[in-house]
Amino acid sequence: MDKQDKKRLTLEEAMDRLQQITEQMEQENLPLQRMMALYKEGTQLSQYCETVLDRAEKEILILEQKEEARDESEER
Repeated sequence: MDKQDKKRLTLEEAMDRLQQITEQMEQENLPLQRMMALYKEGTQLSQYCETVLDRAEKEILILEQKEEARDESEER
């Protein structure tokens, strides 16, 4: 999975793909090379999801801080 592929995925799509990879790795008797490719893709997807979630958390914190600042200025 390259950067272009990740840019096109939503968080939900990436998580769905991670689930598919997990199921494949658990249920199928795969050759080592295929297992390693799936593991690599899963690791990349996991990092992508973590990045997306971190960004969302930061945005929420900023919005909360703005809301708190607005509430404080209205109280004065």
